[in-house]
Amino acid sequence: MVDKRLFDSLPVNAIDFLNQSIEEIQTKPKYAVINFCASVELLLKARLMDEHWALILKDPDKADLVKFRQGNFISISMEDAIARLEKVVPESIPAEAKKSLDQVRKHRNSLIHFFNPGYVGKPKKRVVAEIFAEQCKAWYHLHKLLTERWQPTFKKHLNKINDANRKMLRLRPFLRV
Repeated sequence: MVDKRLFDSLPVNAIDFLNQSIEEIQTKPKYAVINFCASVELLLKARLMDEHWALILKDPDKADLVKFRQGNFISISMEDAIARLEKVVPESIPAEAKKSLDQVRKHRNSLIHFFNPGYVGKPKKRVVAEIFAEQCKAWYHLHKLLTERWQPTFKKHLNKINDANRKMLRLRPFLRV
């Protein structure tokens, strides 16, 4: 594996995006979706990077450690990260988890690429509840992977991961909407 500090930057960044998503869910749901998805993607890439840093590159054949350390590379998508986890590592990702993560990815893509009037002005409780339900489902699956099967990879970050989990659980009243 590459430098431990370089690896650690992925989960640290991911947890930062996750916390930002939790903070924004009620006031800026569009950005909560974007930040949540970025968090998921980074955590998947971190698991890949634990195997080998070149696995998060779009084209591992062009791997260049100097450029990688400079941040001068194109990384893979969430879909590709899941595929590589399954085919290269190999890690089986449960079908329900893949479906849930893919839903988050599609939601993020629709918000980035297309205008959605449901996210303009004061957020509607229904919109916030739908987003939170989607994220809770995805987080349930990802948290289970992080704290159980992938625990050795993320052991240094488990306290912060579990802190974020507690913050997510505090927002459960939105699910009643």
